Amino acid sequence: MSMLQNIRERAQGIMAWVMLIVVGVPFVMWGIQNYIETGKEKPAAVVGDREIFDRDVSRAYERLVGEMGSSPDYDEKELRRAALDQLVSEEVISQNADGMKLAVSDDEARELIQTLPYFQVAGQFDKEKYRTSLASQGMTPEQFVAKIKRGLVTQQLEQSVLGSAFATPAEISTLLR
Repeated sequence: MSMLQNIRERAQGIMAWVMLIVVGVPFVMWGIQNYIETGKEKPAAVVGDREIFDRDVSRAYERLVGEMGSSPDYDEKELRRAALDQLVSEEVISQNADGMKLAVSDDEARELIQTLPYFQVAGQFDKEKYRTSLASQGMTPEQFVAKIKRGLVTQQLEQSVLGSAFATPAEISTLLR
């Protein structure tokens, strides 16, 4: 009788269960802990209480690359940094606008969307072109409306800051010199 068969015959019953628990429980606990720890992604940046993750930066990076067209003259690291900076700036503006209680209604956003030329056919808003254009960008109409609303709120904030700007006579004199 071989040694393995001997172990097999004896490793039945209560002793087998005790060995399984002694060896199995640490492996299960290690696996659960590892799963929990790796399941939480670390943010690339934190603005206020909002976390910006690498996947958000990657989307913004892809958008910037798409805007550049076929120009191969860009540094990937610099462009990723620009994408992160853009996301941080947008979030700072958004949080300030929220703090100032600036808002845009759904009707205002829809009105603007219907005037955008790339959703029009023969001078009229085309719902089908709107949906296909958004789908090609991987965006739902709700996401696009939210993006437009954020843009309009940002524009409100910028206009309120620019509209309230003033210069003292000393600043004007310094600027003219």
